Amino acid sequence: FGAEGDFTTSPEISQLFGELIGIWCVANWESMGRPRKVRVVELGPGRGTLMLDLLRACSKFDDFVDALIHGGGVQMVETSPALRRKQKLTLNCEDIKTQSKGHYKLDKSASKRNIRGQRKRENATRNRKRLYHEERQEKGFGVPLSQFRNEFVDESKLIPVEWLSRFDEVDDDQDEQVPLLIVAQELFDALPIHQFEMTSKGEWSERLVDVNLSDEELPSENQETPSPKYDDSENQHLRFVLSQSPTPASKVLLHNDFHIKPSPTEPEKTLSQCEPGDCVEVSAVSAALIQSISRRITFEGGAALIIDYGNNFASKQSLRGIKGHEFVHPLQEPGKVDLSADVNFEWLKKMALYPFKRESNKNGKNELVRIHGPVTQGEFLTNMGIQYRVSALLEQISEEDTESLNRLYQGYQRLVEAEDVIQGGMGKSYKAMALTSAPPKSRLKTISDCAGFTKLR
Repeated sequence: FGAEGDFTTSPEISQLFGELIGIWCVANWESMGRPRKVRVVELGPGRGTLMLDLLRACSKFDDFVDALIHGGGVQMVETSPALRRKQKLTLNCEDIKTQSKGHYKLDKSASKRNIRGQRKRENATRNRKRLYHEERQEKGFGVPLSQFRNEFVDESKLIPVEWLSRFDEVDDDQDEQVPLLIVAQELFDALPIHQFEMTSKGEWSERLVDVNLSDEELPSENQETPSPKYDDSENQHLRFVLSQSPTPASKVLLHNDFHIKPSPTEPEKTLSQCEPGDCVEVSAVSAALIQSISRRITFEGGAALIIDYGNNFASKQSLRGIKGHEFVHPLQEPGKVDLSADVNFEWLKKMALYPFKRESNKNGKNELVRIHGPVTQGEFLTNMGIQYRVSALLEQISEEDTESLNRLYQGYQRLVEAEDVIQGGMGKSYKAMALTSAPPKSRLKTISDCAGFTKLR
């Protein structure tokens, strides 16, 4: 991440991005009726920069902070131990010394005192479960509020933070519903995809990865090769091949309601209109994750925000490798090159509503979960008032400090403008989409106008 990494994400460009995501959280909490408990969940937190800026903005709202602390604080879904360490450093995390409910703190002396009969067996089972979860979950940390405020703040007041390996590990409080505010920024583009190509037989074969054979070992002429999107001669070890017949994935995932765009200059078309050589990408993992998110906010209440690089249709061949801020062959140096593919937001919308298809009303409209957008990142940030925030920050910088002034304004431009306006502009190519829900029997109010998806009044 960042200038020294393989790619730069929006939170690394400017603090404006993360701060406005924080305001989005507070605004939707307000729209839900200011519940006394709320929890923030981030999927794929990177270096923790977005969460730091998010909490800085949220720290100005005392009632929200109290609701966040009472609701369990922040949960970060991250599998990489190295990135977890970076996130703790970025957030300036401190150890929570208390043994409050929800923190894994084994009291060895208490265990010794209770080693008798049934208690002994119960404690042994409980300790094994705790030790198992400690390998995947990290609790007992907190973000000090004092780092965000100039005025006196109780230094012992911490926002609890814990790390999880999977989204389905997010706390599910059976006794009381705690609304979730979920943020997934540049996550879905990194999830696995399936690529399919129509052969001369009119069948959809799947693009697979194989070893790069010598000329003498290449497949026979009756086996088709993939369209030349990539030059496999650049890579000496791996190459793309087509399955000899349709695979289970192609039979299950491909539906005629897909819309693909073969090239930027060609119109969209359905799968039934495709011709030999046409390709389509589908992410089954993305479908499973968006359905899990949709189910959770439908049960708990809350909102989910997704910001990523993509379109409202299935891309032809967008898989790419990124290393040192340059595009490289996706099979080059496996494990050392970041892989990315365009997100199909239309697919995400359909998959988010799919679990509740039977609950749709007579007009076919789903009443349990609402989808807002997608809109461009530039539109979303403008609707969140980024122009006012950047003006306020510019006024705080001395006119003599031209370097800071230029860095702040250029960061603002990259976030909201298109590539053809400013180099590296993300405002048009990145999209934002939100899911909101209020369970029918809960006291939460329905979020009819989700922040960021309606123009500022």
